[in-house]
Amino acid sequence: MTPPNVGELMVFPSAADVTRLCGTNAIGCAQMNLSAAGVIERASVFIYPYAPMDVITHEIGHAVLGLRHVQAVSGLPVPIMLFRSQNSDRLLTALEQEAVRQVYRRGLRGGADRGDFMAKNLIVR
Repeated sequence: MTPPNVGELMVFPSAADVTRLCGTNAIGCAQMNLSAAGVIERASVFIYPYAPMDVITHEIGHAVLGLRHVQAVSGLPVPIMLFRSQNSDRLLTALEQEAVRQVYRRGLRGGADRGDFMAKNLIVR
């Protein structure tokens, strides 16, 4: 299997690839190659054939936006980036979209670390 070129995203629909690269119980995963500055240079998304659309959106959230897993908040829509999400809308929630916008509005880019997020008041601990 040839790795993707810089700036490319590869999606593999092979069940054998998903099991081999993601683990036995996974129906999808994302793998990223980061530059020394922490910028995603290459990403591959491995998704089991016929996986629900929320799984595809979740893995692309990892690979393209660099999002990590989040926790659900009572009373709010189920986030797509929840570990083992069952988000029937198949989209980033309004809260997830706003979080991404705030990161960029506050000038953070690839390679930002936890301290950078804390300095911009985007996280508190």
